[in-house]
Amino acid sequence: MFARPHQVPTGRWQDILHVARVADELGFHSIHFGDHLVIGPDTDRYPYGEFRHEPDVPWPDPITTLASVAAVTTRLRLGTSVLLLPMRNAISVAKSVATLDALSGGRVDLGVGVGWQAADFAAAGVGWNERHDRFDESIRACRAIWGEQPVSFSGRWLELDQVYVFPRPVQDRLPLMYGVAMTEANAEHIAAWGDGWCPVGLSNEQLASGIDLLRRTCESLGRDPASMTIRTRPEQIVDAAGRIDLVRAVEAARVQRELGVNLTTIGPLAGYSSLPELEDALNTLAQLTRTA
Repeated sequence: MFARPHQVPTGRWQDILHVARVADELGFHSIHFGDHLVIGPDTDRYPYGEFRHEPDVPWPDPITTLASVAAVTTRLRLGTSVLLLPMRNAISVAKSVATLDALSGGRVDLGVGVGWQAADFAAAGVGWNERHDRFDESIRACRAIWGEQPVSFSGRWLELDQVYVFPRPVQDRLPLMYGVAMTEANAEHIAAWGDGWCPVGLSNEQLASGIDLLRRTCESLGRDPASMTIRTRPEQIVDAAGRIDLVRAVEAARVQRELGVNLTTIGPLAGYSSLPELEDALNTLAQLTRTA
């Protein structure tokens, strides 16, 4: 379930915790939140279609929000789609995510990306043209910090010398999914450091091509392609109120499953007039997926 907290029917974005509890009870796999520090006026630069949000809506911090979700659920996995890694200090991210994993009993699936909006990076004091290099270094730093202790790490933006960083994640390997374009270089990065791919806005042909490249790259580097999570959000048709046609969404997911997708995200579930109406939609979606 991909969620925009500000789109809950009550208008109180904090009610996303109620929605998460319902999803947990219905057996949903996970809930994912997006990430922005700020929203600038240049939303027409959004590269994945129409940006359907006004600049002045709340974008709560995803890690803090997921910690609250962890406290009111028991099995729902906690994800980001995606955390904008390069605009944050790597050790701060590693610490927050490890803490969330420890508090939740090992339920974190971290989707990471480089971002599309320059205003985020300006607000963080990070150079826009540095974002790809920072992203790669931050991945390596997080893997080191989540590993054996004490930890040493030497990079352009982070230096650690035999220090202890606790808590460690509960999971032996905390899953990292890359929300990036599937190029040969990125396929090598995912195969070496990641655990999956979570693209946005691709046609089924582009998706199939990317999955094939990732599989071949994993095999060439000695990584089992079956260990990779392919998480996508298929095309979702909405009505005039913004409600997703759930039957067609599940049908689109079936098609993508044949291409190698093993985790389908549906949402945001917007356009409902009340929490009970949204709960009915979640029940319907749960029933549809059980028969998919």
